[in-house]
Amino acid sequence: MALTFAALGLVSDKSLGLFELFRVGSMRAGRVLLGKYLAHLPLGTAVAAALLAGVVMLLDVPLRGDWWWVVAAVVGVVSASIAGGMVLSLLARTDSQAVQFAMLALLAGLFFGGFLLELEAIRFPVTIVSWLLPVTVRRSTGGVSGA
Repeated sequence: MALTFAALGLVSDKSLGLFELFRVGSMRAGRVLLGKYLAHLPLGTAVAAALLAGVVMLLDVPLRGDWWWVVAAVVGVVSASIAGGMVLSLLARTDSQAVQFAMLALLAGLFFGGFLLELEAIRFPVTIVSWLLPVTVRRSTGGVSGA
């Protein structure tokens, strides 16, 4: 959701001509991107927190570990999703293209992120795609070293 909203926000600003207005008034591109980022981060984090609370409380999925690490992971994934949406907005010219690119990114996350396919089953050149996705599931070996 954060990826889609970030991409749509910048594409719609570009199509409305707001970037030309920002250039006329002394607004730098970095400040515009920072403002968009700071606007999308609390919204995406709140939605992720609501979903996580629903999964833990309503579906009784146990949360093993410290809440601070969960908060850090949620903020990190939302931040990476917003950044990905900003990159996708560079490629898209219209709102429908932005939505289509966001759906392709979602499908890439499902297939190459470790949800549907095991990462060990994917050959090396394709694993680079999984390393670029913020949703990739990294599994530890679980072994004890030095014992």
